[in-house]
Amino acid sequence: MSFGFSIGDFIAVTELARKVRKEFADAPRQFEAISDESVVLHRDIEVLFDQGEIEAHQIKRLEAIAEGCQKLLAELETALTKYIELRDDNLKGLSRRARRVWKRLKWEPDEIRDFRSRISSNISLLNAFNTQRANDNLARLVDRQNEKEYEELLNWLSPDDYSKQHSDLINRVQAGTGQWILHSPEFDDWVSSSEGKILYFHGIPGAGKTMLAAIIIDELNRRHHDDLDICTAYVYFNFKKIDNQSPLKLFSSLLRQLVQNQTVLPHEVASLWHGQQFKHSRAPLTFEQVIKLIDSTSILSSKVFLVVDALDECRENDGCRSTFLTELFRLQSSTGSRLLVTSRPLVDIMQEFDKATKLEIRARSEDVRAFLDGNMYRLPRFVQRNAELQKRIKETIESSVDGM
Repeated sequence: MSFGFSIGDFIAVTELARKVRKEFADAPRQFEAISDESVVLHRDIEVLFDQGEIEAHQIKRLEAIAEGCQKLLAELETALTKYIELRDDNLKGLSRRARRVWKRLKWEPDEIRDFRSRISSNISLLNAFNTQRANDNLARLVDRQNEKEYEELLNWLSPDDYSKQHSDLINRVQAGTGQWILHSPEFDDWVSSSEGKILYFHGIPGAGKTMLAAIIIDELNRRHHDDLDICTAYVYFNFKKIDNQSPLKLFSSLLRQLVQNQTVLPHEVASLWHGQQFKHSRAPLTFEQVIKLIDSTSILSSKVFLVVDALDECRENDGCRSTFLTELFRLQSSTGSRLLVTSRPLVDIMQEFDKATKLEIRARSEDVRAFLDGNMYRLPRFVQRNAELQKRIKETIESSVDGM
């Protein structure tokens, strides 16, 4: 048995246990007790293979058990040679064969006591291992069931998951671009302030507001990845989904994200979830319920960052934008959340953020240059081979960008 544990090693132990068990098969009565115990030991070893694959964290413990079993069985096999001899039988003088015969010797009491004690000890270790392994398997099954219910709960709170859209945006960010915003005094003050502040980005279409919002969200998640006491929640407005972004749906999505950040399901959420009479027909939450749950969940975090992108794409004809902003400002004020909003510079929206820290977003020449450098390979080969032509293309585009 090597300490570099492998399934082959333990199969060898199993075969040895089977061999010893067979040796005891026709033993005299005086060996009956230890014979029975060898059968139990062999059975418990084989049980290991009936419970499926052995987990990595279980292997080290099993190595020690397997090594102990092998050592015991090898010594037991050696001891058996003192009590078994081979005799030749003459079968009508035509052939001969070896026959195992138990010697008429009495097993030494101390020796049998020692072997029985060691066999019992190994059986106990194997039973404990198998029991723990079965419990681990059951726990994993329960965890999978809990994970399924947890996913059902999150979808009950809100089926809208902005994380996929966020990932798509981050994957489209050109390496090296947008870093200036993370080093700006406005962003630094917003992140580090002891009290919740509001930061408002405005810019013309195409200035890069959404990409900057994605970069900021990604940076917040990276900085606070290991601090579960800090939460970041966000919404990306999209005019293509204008009919599906009601105040109820928007705040439900924020609630989902706030709940996901908690290591323990908030009591108020759990009470509503488990309090529904019919598990498979739970009623959707009302707007009032969502707002109350956001309030009670937000205070569980020491800091909450809220990012709302493209507010100008929120519909306003039915009071959607007005209702959303009213509750958003109330939430920011009551919980001390840090709120970041981006939009086009529309007069009515800018008036809403009259007291907020404002920053105009324009395409920066360094970002444009980094984007062009990273996409020259897309141009025809004759351009890629001509450094002077590439330079002229970059200069022409940079000079005509004008903030977009």
